[in-house]
Amino acid sequence: RNSGLRVPPNEIKAELAVLSAILVQNDAYYRAADAGLEWRDFYRDSHQKIYAVIQELAERSEPIDLVTLTSGLKNKSWFESIGGAATLTSLFEDSFIAASNVGHYAKIVRDKALLRRVIDTSAEIAGDAFDGVENVEAFLDDAEKKMFSVSDNQLTRALSPIREILVENMTLIEELAQKKQNVTGLETGFERFDRLTAGLQPGQLIIIAGRPAMGKTSLAISLAAHAAVARAGVVAIFSLEMAKAELGFKFLSGLARIDSKRLKVGRLVDRDWGKLATAAGQLSEARIHIDDSGDLSVMDM
Repeated sequence: RNSGLRVPPNEIKAELAVLSAILVQNDAYYRAADAGLEWRDFYRDSHQKIYAVIQELAERSEPIDLVTLTSGLKNKSWFESIGGAATLTSLFEDSFIAASNVGHYAKIVRDKALLRRVIDTSAEIAGDAFDGVENVEAFLDDAEKKMFSVSDNQLTRALSPIREILVENMTLIEELAQKKQNVTGLETGFERFDRLTAGLQPGQLIIIAGRPAMGKTSLAISLAAHAAVARAGVVAIFSLEMAKAELGFKFLSGLARIDSKRLKVGRLVDRDWGKLATAAGQLSEARIHIDDSGDLSVMDM
């Protein structure tokens, strides 16, 4: 684990505190698990093995104590390697203090583990770079994925107790009942669509599907313009096929309500210029950002 004379980040006291808390108060395991703690997050090998057995016992809803833990370690031939009975009995020291703060200690252990993974991943990337890289862009994309994978596996967990979800549901229902609004999310500007969907909601992935030249981009531009201009929102557009100048024309055409073909060739009548100036003024103040690189990957976005 050592790199030269430098010791990787670790906090043995916090690891001991977590294990002690679980032995004295089995429910402490679930608070540690809620913090995202895994067996591999422990720095000391003996602690990894002890926590791995604790996790198995918890998954089977069996009590976690000296007897069951000793049996589990022996079944895996780990009992002697972790230090035997002396190691397990030592975990009861100061355990009553640790039990009330197990979430805090678990986060410390988890954070140190993440730092170690950053170091390992950085060393791997540096080694690959020294070995020689033929395709630099592909190498950078792969390096980003590796670094992202470190943070992607950290504290946030996908599983949530239904009890907590229902509390959030009931709170939201009460708020909506007081507001008495049909559209609870972000309005698109298309009233019928908003009534059907209640607006665009946080966290949604919405795909606009259709054949070529059916107006998918124009619809997306309309949604973006309404969010940024009418609702003062922030919009980021990643365009893989249309240049930013073309998108600019579409924004102006939609907001000024001038046919885009006439706009592109400058065939405007007198009344169009006023509408065009107003639209340009509104769009220049809007927080719309466009990237038309075309070679963007998901990692870039």
